[in-house]
Amino acid sequence: MKRKWLNNTSKEILREIESLPKKFETFKEELLERQDKINDLEVIRLLELYYSEHFAISIFEVKSRDGKIYTQEYISRRGGQFHSLRGIVLIKQRGKLTHFIVRKSKRFGVAKEVYESIGNIYQPTTEYQKDKILLSSYIKDELTKCLHLPSIKIDKFYDLGNVMTDTSMFNNIVRVFAVTIDVDKLSDVSIYFKDKTFDDKGYSYQIEVVPVDKFYEFFGEVADSFLLAIFGRLQALNVIKL
Repeated sequence: MKRKWLNNTSKEILREIESLPKKFETFKEELLERQDKINDLEVIRLLELYYSEHFAISIFEVKSRDGKIYTQEYISRRGGQFHSLRGIVLIKQRGKLTHFIVRKSKRFGVAKEVYESIGNIYQPTTEYQKDKILLSSYIKDELTKCLHLPSIKIDKFYDLGNVMTDTSMFNNIVRVFAVTIDVDKLSDVSIYFKDKTFDDKGYSYQIEVVPVDKFYEFFGEVADSFLLAIFGRLQALNVIKL
């Protein structure tokens, strides 16, 4: 069923929707499925549509319950809401959790270096998303690339659910996870990234290993929303016991 707001939208804007690049296909599908009423707001029409290399901004005219007319907007990734996966690696030695692996990246948006979860892992196909075994296999392969390791053997996979970053303006939903790996020596993995800077993602970053006994100190300083969600859910599951 065609939305009323689409009927009210100008032909020029409708042509812009139709001419979106192919990489924005999922965004377009989600846009066209938006309801005529969201909570107590009536969506009247789409006023403006902008897009860049990675993001799209949609500006709507809306009417509140008391009859006021104004605009509301949201930002979306070109690949739609469910864009990426982010996680951490927990290191066990002789069965005991001793360290965790994160990234330290220089990010353009905040113009500084930050600690963050391990990312650049895109959402797999629907089949992989629904099957935990397939998903863990996919994540294993992606983590191997992200950490610049020749191989990785996952001991346990934790699917930690979804995180919404900023629901007032950004429809992005990220699935978060953690994996544990068992190693004899820390150097078995750290040798591949210790003191190295990588720039294969369009920005520079380092892979860092943090001792688990520094967890509270690290947790108190880090600001990355995905790391905070991951740590919080791991504690709720009693995976990190301190």
